[in-house]
Amino acid sequence: MTKPLIELRDVAIRYGRGARAPTIGPCSLQVAAGEIVALVGESGSGKSSLARVAAGLQQADQGTVLLGGEIAADLPRGAARALLRSVQMVFQDPSNSLNPNQTVARTIREPMVVRGLRDRPAMERALAGLMELLGLPERLLGAKPASLSGGQKQRVAIARALAMEPRVLVCDEALSALDVVNQLAVARRFEALRGQGLGMLMVSHDLGMVRRLADRVIVLRAGRIVEQGSVAQVLDEPADAYTRALVRATPDVLRGGLDLTALDTLATQEILEMGDHP
Repeated sequence: MTKPLIELRDVAIRYGRGARAPTIGPCSLQVAAGEIVALVGESGSGKSSLARVAAGLQQADQGTVLLGGEIAADLPRGAARALLRSVQMVFQDPSNSLNPNQTVARTIREPMVVRGLRDRPAMERALAGLMELLGLPERLLGAKPASLSGGQKQRVAIARALAMEPRVLVCDEALSALDVVNQLAVARRFEALRGQGLGMLMVSHDLGMVRRLADRVIVLRAGRIVEQGSVAQVLDEPADAYTRALVRATPDVLRGGLDLTALDTLATQEILEMGDHP
């Protein structure tokens, strides 16, 4: 049986001290190769905290994180670092996550150097490939974040994460700051990456995008998993009362009468124009 790319086993996070201190978990989840798993729930439910633990950016107070069936803490230092780098995170606001003083080229090259790529021609080929994949025109290589549109900045952030050649991408509301056309254009690229075997853990409030992208959905409420399963199971036939309320309360563009065919056409044009849409 193939091991999950990433697995959280009985992970718990405690904020503060005392019996009444807010706690997340214990929660368990896993992401397989080529699978997109969505974490949904109201603000403060613990989605981002679990995502940060999965990405190695936050320590859990309890439980275990396994990458490819291995625990980084049990490995020699070099092997542990390589294992942890196999998971990369894309944050909600690229304006805060990108270095304002670095050009697009340097932003994307830097992770390649970190993972040990030293061959300049190979680096330039990888850079060109990521620019093409994310619909970023070559003329932006010398640009800094301040001169980019919101959609372009988020694509640069995704390219930076992919430059590390991760096996898992953790996305914390990575599409929420984009307009609908840019969301669909980036979503198409996520779908292509899934087809290449990349696993994704996606935090989102947008159930329409969850329906489009995710294979499975995990619903969190007050730090606990209340329901999980396929998109059809959880969002079309929710078993838990909280999930039913969440589905009713959340705008869903896939059911809300928007002309998604027209939007997809615009997203296609966005790709053809190589990211020029503001």
